[in-house]
Amino acid sequence: MGWIYRSVEVEYGDRKATAVAIIDTGADETVISERLAGKVNSDLYGNFKAICASDTILE
Repeated sequence: MGWIYRSVEVEYGDRKATAVAIIDTGADETVISERLAGKVNSDLYGNFKAICASDTILE
């Protein structure tokens, strides 16, 4: 089975950035690159909330 790539929007506070992501439906964690974190001025480590396309909220 191949990988699924999708365009995703990352938002932190009032800053947003778009990136291409590998979608892993079985992943226990969500990670972003240091470069993408810098684009949205995010902290590099910590606990964050992710809202999936299905409106599922991961905390």
